[in-house]
Amino acid sequence: MAGGSSVDVSGSVPPISGIRAELLDIVLRDLLGPAGGPEEEVDEANVRERYLVGLLAPQEQRVALEEFDELSDAGPDSADDGPAEGTLLPARTLYPSSFGLSFSVDLAAEAFQVSARWGQYLREESQTLRKDSGEPVLIWKRHPRGGGPKRIPLRAGRIARWIPDDECPEVYVDGLVRKREGYWSVTLFLVNGQREPKRRRDEAWLFQPELVVEGMNREPIFRRRLDA
Repeated sequence: MAGGSSVDVSGSVPPISGIRAELLDIVLRDLLGPAGGPEEEVDEANVRERYLVGLLAPQEQRVALEEFDELSDAGPDSADDGPAEGTLLPARTLYPSSFGLSFSVDLAAEAFQVSARWGQYLREESQTLRKDSGEPVLIWKRHPRGGGPKRIPLRAGRIARWIPDDECPEVYVDGLVRKREGYWSVTLFLVNGQREPKRRRDEAWLFQPELVVEGMNREPIFRRRLDA
């Protein structure tokens, strides 16, 4: 620059990859959670309205019909297409109470290991928030749940049901192992087998559920499925 002065701007702009990672983290925390950390407090009426994805419902929880949008609301009738038709609302639609994955394992492997994690929110008195009277505010407190790694032997048939956390005996991992030509085919599910209570219903929902599958001692036992 004029006068012999200079300005060093190196490193002042973060790389695109760093910006993308930070944006992804913000979106995940906001939609999936937990935004306030693994033992956060949620000061809202219920947790289901705070987080919109990553929920496993108790058994037999129906989706309210008013939650469905009419596709015909997207536009008016036209001479070419005729009158817009409304979407037929399903008479019986349930919230998902389980999720899972399928993968292939080398036939030489004898076992793999699985870990399961989720958050359970319980209605409790806050440790940090107080009313004007000094009494603690009633909030939803997140409790980390889960367990593992659990060794799962590779043999054809139904996997023995595994309960990852004794605090939630009706939440379990189930699955099936099939022997194919040259590999094992494995399907695993994390199942919320709880029933929704009449009060404090969110306590029976699972938030931020995870299933982590690894080879024993992190051995590279997984293989590409060739007959998809």
